[in-house]
Amino acid sequence: MGSCTQILEILRLLFSSCLHSDGYFDNGQNQNQNQNQNQYQNQYPLQEYPNQQYPNQQYQQYPNQQYPNQYPNQQYQQYPNQQYPNQYPNQQYQQYPNQQYPNQQYPSQNAPSYSQAAGTDNYGGQQQYQQPVNNENPTKEELNKLSLALEKIIRIDSNKFIPGQDIKINPQRSIRVGESGDHASQHLFNYVNMNKLKSTPTIKMFFNLLDNYTPELGVTETINQKEKKEINNFIDEICKTAPMKYCMNYLVSKKKVSNDLSKFKQELYNIWFRGYYRKAVNDTSAFEHVFVGEVKEENDGVIGFHNWITIYKEEQKGNFDYRGWIPPRKDAKTNEKPEQDSFALSIKFDWKGIEKPVTSCLIGTSPECEIAMYTLMYYLSEEVEINIDDYVIKFIMHTFNNKNGKTIGTCYPELV
Repeated sequence: MGSCTQILEILRLLFSSCLHSDGYFDNGQNQNQNQNQNQYQNQYPLQEYPNQQYPNQQYQQYPNQQYPNQYPNQQYQQYPNQQYPNQYPNQQYQQYPNQQYPNQQYPSQNAPSYSQAAGTDNYGGQQQYQQPVNNENPTKEELNKLSLALEKIIRIDSNKFIPGQDIKINPQRSIRVGESGDHASQHLFNYVNMNKLKSTPTIKMFFNLLDNYTPELGVTETINQKEKKEINNFIDEICKTAPMKYCMNYLVSKKKVSNDLSKFKQELYNIWFRGYYRKAVNDTSAFEHVFVGEVKEENDGVIGFHNWITIYKEEQKGNFDYRGWIPPRKDAKTNEKPEQDSFALSIKFDWKGIEKPVTSCLIGTSPECEIAMYTLMYYLSEEVEINIDDYVIKFIMHTFNNKNGKTIGTCYPELV
């Protein structure tokens, strides 16, 4: 019995010792875990699982983002006005504040030169945006300097034929004033864009006028109803164009004409189409002399004839024989040999077998462009020098007074 009692006591002590050891281990492990947890909480106080998703950064690094690591190399507020901040990573959205798409390019561009087609689309290549300009109203500088106004009219001439593109000439050899012979065996015009020539409204109506006149001086011109309608249609059409709108607005600003289109059209009719006396009553007009050409009595020479469209038309009909180009004076500012894309030219020719030793004309300008320039000169100045595309050109006008008042005798360009 005693031995049993001793055995039970030994078992009790062993059991108590085991219970004491388990309690020690449990308390020690909990203590270590609590210490580690306190360390993690101090290191990542706001994260529930600090070491799981973003072990090397604090969750509050991107306080305004739902997903802080979506744009790890930039702050979300870098593009505060964008819905998608990384859409244009290399530029700020506000760089182009007035554009819907900030990275779309509208490169700056100077005003087009005469040799640039207005509104031309270069299909297959990169198109550049051209800022719109006010083509119909003169600036203060243009109102103060007539030469700038004439240059502006040439530049806004949307119906012009681009030299070297829509029109190409063949100057060939030069010939001096007074020199005899023919220094050009071929036509002056190598190429003209016929589709454009036939489809341009003002040029089509210009063609309708050319057969209304008798070139011989001393023969009275009569205008029937059909011809008068053709003139009025031509005036109506050119007044729709930018050069003529600019011309009218310029003269209105100068208080030379009223701001009444119908009255302005009547002025154009009187200036250009009203007949006057040269060798007989109403045997000529400003339009006939400048744009059609005239023949002196007894075929003593050609006068006027300063328009390239008429020259081309007569050359195609076989009535115009080009003899060569006239070199500039020795002291001229423009002394280069003309090329196929020349803008202005002085030439010698025969028209219907009658010689004109020298005439000059612009190449490629529309009828409305020239009428607009010369109409401004009629009211404001009879001599204007301009600089355009490396050309120095002097426009000259001679007027006189008759019973109808001031009248254009002639007007033409001259290379200076």
